[in-house]
Amino acid sequence: MAELKRQLYEHCMEIVAATIANARQAIEAIRADMAGETKSSAGDKYETAREMLQQDVNQYLSMISVAQEQQSVLARIKTDLITEIIIPGSLVHTNAGSYYIAISGGKISMEGKEFRLISAVSPIGVLLMGKKPGDTLALNGKTIQIDSIL
Repeated sequence: MAELKRQLYEHCMEIVAATIANARQAIEAIRADMAGETKSSAGDKYETAREMLQQDVNQYLSMISVAQEQQSVLARIKTDLITEIIIPGSLVHTNAGSYYIAISGGKISMEGKEFRLISAVSPIGVLLMGKKPGDTLALNGKTIQIDSIL
């Protein structure tokens, strides 16, 4: 199971790295477009186009900032640590599915099983943090029981 946790952790790292790389590529492409824009007699059109491109750059810079925060969260996770309570880095098995507490990353399949990558500050992450096997919690009218923590 320690190997599975390591694989889930590495998958999270890959998600973050890909987000940063894609955002940086997009920024480079936008900046190249901006450099290629020539001021025409329709000055307002030129200024509007540049402003729209700059807004796109700002959006990608924001994505990079969020991804760097996620890298920071991941850097604090010890993949070989097994605890009695749920903490970031825990692999949690419940009657409603399995969760890896790290970053929000959606559902993935690994070793023939489905896992949800969730952040400790997501709604379900907040409910899970600090719980132990046998504990229950209510989410969206459903009772979820924690079976095990790795």
